Amino acid sequence: QTYSSNAYRKIVGLSTSNLATNGKTLNYGSGVSSSYYSQDLDADENNGDLYVTYREFSGRLRQYERLSDGTYCATSSCYNQIYSGAAYGISVEVHDNYVYHSAYYYLSSYGGMKRMSTGLSGGVTTLWGSYSGGQYKGSIAVTDDADIYVSSNYAYSYSSFSNYQDAVYFWDSGDYGSVPTKTLGPKPPYLAVLTTPTINAEDAVGLKMSFKSSFNFYYMYEGAYMEISKDGGSTWTYVDNGHLSGNKYYGTTYATYDNPLDITRA
Repeated sequence: QTYSSNAYRKIVGLSTSNLATNGKTLNYGSGVSSSYYSQDLDADENNGDLYVTYREFSGRLRQYERLSDGTYCATSSCYNQIYSGAAYGISVEVHDNYVYHSAYYYLSSYGGMKRMSTGLSGGVTTLWGSYSGGQYKGSIAVTDDADIYVSSNYAYSYSSFSNYQDAVYFWDSGDYGSVPTKTLGPKPPYLAVLTTPTINAEDAVGLKMSFKSSFNFYYMYEGAYMEISKDGGSTWTYVDNGHLSGNKYYGTTYATYDNPLDITRA
C-alpha cells in the first residue's frame, strides 16, 4: 500500500514460476485507519505466516497465520497483533524465529530497533532505543549470525522518498546499541550515476532524445545531465536548457557536496 485508500490494502500472492496471481490474497486493513500505511511486510520461511507493519506511532505489527490450504484469513481470530513501540515502523524482518521491527526516525522517542519471538508472544526486547547520526531510516536485513543492516533510504509513500545519508549501517550481534558497529558510506554521488553510451550525432541535422529518471539515488542529486563533445570525445561540456527545446530539464542535478559535475554553459 502506498496510498490512503482501503482499495490498496491487500497483499496479492504470485506464482514463483511466472508471477501470475495465485488467488491467495490478504486484505490486511481490518480495524486500522487507511492513513496508517503498511510500510513493509515479511514472510516466515518456516510456516508462511505474514508479518505486516503499519505507519502508526505506537508501532502496530500484525502476524497473519497461513492456513492449511495456503490461504490467509483477515479476521481478528486469524491474526496476532502487538504494539512494539517502534514508532511508524518502517521495516519488519523475520529471521531464525525472531521478528525485528525498526522505527523510521532516529530520536529515542521513536523507539529504535525492537525484537520479539515469532508468533508475537513473549514480550518485546529493545535492541537499541535510538539511532545516532540523525535522519530517517529504511529497510533492514538480518543475517544468520543475527548481525543487522539498516539502510538510510526512507520511503514514505509512492511519491515521497528521502535518502539524506546515502549509507548502510551495520550492527554486529554482540554490539547492539544506538551507534552502529560500522557505517558503509556515504559514497560520492557520482559513483552511482547511470551513463548512456556515447551517441555520434556528427551527421545529424537535429537530435531528439527521451529518457526516464528513477529518483532517490542520492538526496537532491536526481535528474538528467547531458554533455556534448565537439572534438571526438576529448573534452565534454554540459548542455543546459538554453540549448534545448521541448520539455527540457525539470530541475537540475546538484553540483555540491563533492559532486564533481561541471554545469557551466556549453
